[in-house]
Amino acid sequence: MYIDDMALRRIETRIGSLERVRASIRTSGMFLVTPQIRTLHTLLRDGDDAVGSEAVRDHLSTALLIRCLGAIERGRALPSASRRGQGAALVREAKAFVAARMDQDVPLDLLADRLGVSRRHLTRLFQAEVGQSVGAFQRAQRLDAAKDLLVSTDLAVDEIAFRVGFESGSALSRALRRRDGMAAMDIRSSSNVVARPVAR
Repeated sequence: MYIDDMALRRIETRIGSLERVRASIRTSGMFLVTPQIRTLHTLLRDGDDAVGSEAVRDHLSTALLIRCLGAIERGRALPSASRRGQGAALVREAKAFVAARMDQDVPLDLLADRLGVSRRHLTRLFQAEVGQSVGAFQRAQRLDAAKDLLVSTDLAVDEIAFRVGFESGSALSRALRRRDGMAAMDIRSSSNVVARPVAR
């Protein structure tokens, strides 16, 4: 979340002086997100279905604001509190969001909306930090996870494909062959690791 001076003035008209908060943020700063802040933000971001009435939304918004201001007042700005640091933090959030949804296609618009940035800005940041597009990163994560499962479990190739977001074992094998030159069963048979059974 970004709070500029104009937003702070509006908040002060509602709740009073924020002198101690202002002292902590004389320049741009980034502060750690607490689990409470993340939960409140998620509840508000996920829309009316998660929150309910407008009154509940107002109370949650107020609670989020108070938690954020408290975190700023109590904490210290992170050392990476620069534009580059902010970009790196956004990319970390994007990577975590994509990795947590390995079996789903994550549209760039959804990801940008979740992070509160434009699609273009996210694309530029991701390319600069990771050296590849969001889509290429997601494909690489899926293939890496599939390879890990192939060499460390006895799951069927179709099951692994399903778990990492491919429509079939043959689609997974084709993707692996294109990237690594080996199909799924070749990767499994060339591994010297003893596969462990996995609960299905």
